[in-house]
Amino acid sequence: MEFSVQTANPAKIETACLVVPIYKVPDHKSSDLLPAVAKLDDASEQLIGQLVASGDVDASLANVQLLPYAPGLGAERLLLVGLGEREKCHETAYLKALDAAMAALIKLPIDNASVMLTEVPLADRDAGWKARKVLESIERASYRFDQFKRRGCPTGRPPG
Repeated sequence: MEFSVQTANPAKIETACLVVPIYKVPDHKSSDLLPAVAKLDDASEQLIGQLVASGDVDASLANVQLLPYAPGLGAERLLLVGLGEREKCHETAYLKALDAAMAALIKLPIDNASVMLTEVPLADRDAGWKARKVLESIERASYRFDQFKRRGCPTGRPPG
């Protein structure tokens, strides 16, 4: 598995899937998007903001929703990850949302992805810490224990 770090305009990132953090908006009155997500929203004709504001996307903590088409963006699809309410998004909530996102991401039939979860502001945590947590989470999500499986037998049980 390979990882790389990029700094780029999120709307122009060419990737199979772009993982996008979103906050829950009380009463669906307006969207509360991070600055980088607002750039995506502008490039996609306000797709993300409209979906969040209308309630079509549930931004509750650790809720994950796939948008299979992302008009105006370099990404083929978007994986929206709920952070819950902005005021309640602290380290524990961030890690829970991150694990939910990586668990969903690993199930997709894709070869690459870009993750914007390092954009989420957390008190006393820098981008390096968040990047490390993203890597740890993807490692946990992709880990498969198969040490005791028998070779040549997909179920691990003897035939018969």
